[in-house]
Amino acid sequence: MTFLYPYRLAVALIVAAPILSGCSYRASIPNPGTPQAAAPRQLSLANVARDGLYVDLHTSPSRAEILGYRSKSGRPRPYCKVNGIGFADRVSVDAAGNLMVPDSFAGSITVFRGPRMCGRKLGSFQDRYGQPLDAASIDAATGRIAIANIFGNSGNGSISVCTIAHGCRRNLTNSNMVQVAGVAMANNGDCWASAVNSSFVSTLTFFKHCGGTGQLSSGYRNKAYGGLEIDTQGNILSISWSAYGSELYVYQGCHPRCKLIGGPFKLKLQTMTGHLSENGTTFATAVYQHARIDIYKYTPTNLTYQYSFTDGLSGGTTAGVAFTPRSKE
Repeated sequence: MTFLYPYRLAVALIVAAPILSGCSYRASIPNPGTPQAAAPRQLSLANVARDGLYVDLHTSPSRAEILGYRSKSGRPRPYCKVNGIGFADRVSVDAAGNLMVPDSFAGSITVFRGPRMCGRKLGSFQDRYGQPLDAASIDAATGRIAIANIFGNSGNGSISVCTIAHGCRRNLTNSNMVQVAGVAMANNGDCWASAVNSSFVSTLTFFKHCGGTGQLSSGYRNKAYGGLEIDTQGNILSISWSAYGSELYVYQGCHPRCKLIGGPFKLKLQTMTGHLSENGTTFATAVYQHARIDIYKYTPTNLTYQYSFTDGLSGGTTAGVAFTPRSKE
């Protein structure tokens, strides 16, 4: 039996038995491939002109760089480059505009000062509980950071709760979380984990104030796990990853009961991660194999593809994308 999931945001094929028996998680994993897509249209960022974008570009299986984008002359152009990056699994931005960079190779998380793009490094720390894939925070400079560990050091995935000052001092686990792909944190400190259980069923687990043993969210309909986001109305956006085209679900509540209010919306090809602009009307996804960023117009009940851009992304694969400033809940 096999289970498809993107490891380090590369699309991956992995055999279930070695995962559950505690074999090595860092083996080279083959790419299952996807249908070829038409060349993306090169249009402007005019509709998100005041927003910046961070793009995580994998330049090799073990190297990455993070580029900052702004609109210039009607086209999205690289604006700056974040210094001091070895590898990055998925970029994310907190409510203050600080950039968070998980690195599963080094087992670390690095935070860079915002809201100005490509700001100085604020600090980094080791995730002693697992392999970090995703991060979420209200204020990563001074507050708690929730880290999604796709695998824990002892096997099952988890959520590490950390700060720059003190590192990771709490580990949130739940039997419904065998592999964890995404994490989101609300302004009140609640957090959610997107995962699969031991039967490879997609789950969403709610942790009140990002603590306790967690509660399984009922009414969750995702076919697979993926990245999480929260919109300006407090709804949870949940990506359902697929090698042949991912989908986006929009839920209300989920503490712990979910109500599906939008979707599933079909996304272009395969993606594991997506984030909203500050005003919550523009959704960006990173299309891994095609080294491009897709832009959509978003409301909780409708998602419309607008354009793609690839400028500055040749010679690599796009693993993550995040707006700065991020969506205001």
